[in-house]
Amino acid sequence: MVHENKMISTIPTMSKKEQTGVSVHMKHSFSKLSVQEASFSILRSMSEKLSVQPLSADTNVFGRIAKKTIRLFLKEKKLNVYIPTISTNEWMGGTVYYNNLLAALEEHAPSIDILRSIVQLTPEQVLEQDKISIRKIDRKIIRKIVKKISSSHDRKQPTTLFYGYSIHDQKSPGEELLPVDAILSINGLYVDGVPIVAWIPDFQHVRLPEMFSQEEIAFRNAYYREAAERSTLIVFSSKDALSDFSHFVPEHREKGRVMSFCTSIAEDIYSKDSSATVAKYQLPNKFFYLPNQFWKHKNHSVVIHALDILKEKGSRPVVVCTGNTGDYRHPEYYSGLLHKIKDLGLLDQFIFLGLIPREDVFQLIRHSICIINPSLFEGWSNSVEEVKSIGKTIVLSDIAVHREQNPKSAVYFDPYNASSLSEILMHQWNDAVSGPSKELEAYARSNLPIRLKAFADTFVAIMREAHNRYHPK
Repeated sequence: MVHENKMISTIPTMSKKEQTGVSVHMKHSFSKLSVQEASFSILRSMSEKLSVQPLSADTNVFGRIAKKTIRLFLKEKKLNVYIPTISTNEWMGGTVYYNNLLAALEEHAPSIDILRSIVQLTPEQVLEQDKISIRKIDRKIIRKIVKKISSSHDRKQPTTLFYGYSIHDQKSPGEELLPVDAILSINGLYVDGVPIVAWIPDFQHVRLPEMFSQEEIAFRNAYYREAAERSTLIVFSSKDALSDFSHFVPEHREKGRVMSFCTSIAEDIYSKDSSATVAKYQLPNKFFYLPNQFWKHKNHSVVIHALDILKEKGSRPVVVCTGNTGDYRHPEYYSGLLHKIKDLGLLDQFIFLGLIPREDVFQLIRHSICIINPSLFEGWSNSVEEVKSIGKTIVLSDIAVHREQNPKSAVYFDPYNASSLSEILMHQWNDAVSGPSKELEAYARSNLPIRLKAFADTFVAIMREAHNRYHPK
């Protein structure tokens, strides 16, 4: 067997003619084949020229050499992408999205370096960075850029030279700066001179205008139009949202791309006893789980009405709810639900836990009979993705996005029909059992790495496309 170090160390001994031949072979191969196929074809050609035993495509050594070969011959630029931090209890969906994206990129996107903050430097400040270690930046090129910009800009004013600190570096600010190649704009950040990929979660204000004030509808319309006009590309979590965008600003529809996120789950959750989490919150052993934030469009009320119907029939299933209880658009929503539950005599059947740690959410998902998501609208549902990543049955409102997400074990219902939901809950309550589903969990665990990689690959492709569109060769 050819060892990786031996293979790589022998590459420089090739003659210039041989190296040229391999490079030409690479160009022809890469134009027709996938990266892996082209890489293996290159390696085979190299091994023949070096008179070494060719590698089989299924060896671990091949994978490592292929990566080095791609970097050596394709010289694909490593992109430095800035992603603004989302960390707020008011919008848990955004926080979860951010964390899942970082988890997927860390595992499956070595060609991307995520920047944790950005700074704007004047040309003089950039030159001053010569006194600091600026990693992966050619100082001669920087001087040329600075000279060019300085000829048309006030040297005292910030320019389009943006740099950031990598989340992978535990350095003090200013020790190691990286150029910002692209920005994922989550919060309306636009920077001249840097390609922007804006993320628009959904068009709920267009589909459900009754959930918003006229002022917020006007604000969102203006905000999304600015994103459409100023961004290089725009990402949506679903085809459904992309379709809404195409109708909202048809003149910019060609900028739209779909990047469906996937929930990252730590492997060790499966070795833990879910009943311990149930005991922690003093819950009954058998319950439905509804982990949606308490926003009005999440439609908790249809579940309450379904429980009331079942109570009249002599059945009293239990629903456990977690999530932030605040809705800035409808601040009275949560208290209204509490009053309704009390008036209907359902206090012992509709249990509120508020915000709990994510690890506990996952264990409650595992232990429950099944999950309920009665939402009237979603851009891409976190609870559905959690079910897909963990492995559980879900009772799901029949809306376009939920169909698009397509969880393996789902039962759909009309989110405006409490009677229909009550029948489904009755069936699940009588027939299902508490605790983890070995079959669904095995399926979820085997598919999660594939889904996470697809998520990361899509992000990388979109960022590279944005960079290439902004800086055409």
